Amino acid sequence: MINLLNKITLGFVVLAFSSQSFSISRQYRGGDVFILIKNNEPCFYIENMKLSGTYYITLFEDRTIKTIGEFTSKFQEKYPKKTSCISSSNFSNAVYEKNKPYLVVITTEKGLSFGTSFCVSNRNGNKAIQDFTMGKCEDKKESLWERFLRFIDIN
Repeated sequence: MINLLNKITLGFVVLAFSSQSFSISRQYRGGDVFILIKNNEPCFYIENMKLSGTYYITLFEDRTIKTIGEFTSKFQEKYPKKTSCISSSNFSNAVYEKNKPYLVVITTEKGLSFGTSFCVSNRNGNKAIQDFTMGKCEDKKESLWERFLRFIDIN
């Protein structure tokens, strides 16, 4: 009987910690801002397609939180989706330096935020997006799922 009680208690502890760690792991309630390269410039979008009203995109130098670009629009006029992402050309002061982290945040007028830290590298004159993790700019590591989608050309 005591052994069964110990197992049940251990199960609740594991469940409590796993749900707690999941609930605090997401920094932005809305999720991530996704970034692709379009016309050799970073281009920002989100995957949530059910928003309306005004949104604000702010581009920061990640470590100093110095604003280097801002953009405002309405979802009904220019939705930041993959096929019509918001290019860096909309930010007049956006100049990217190698091995320097940046943060892009999209905030809705209702307070829902999306965000991502990233770096921009330059490979043979072509820009590429890098992850900013553990204080370093690193090439993105494609997951098995992303490789599969690229292989069958769905993504």
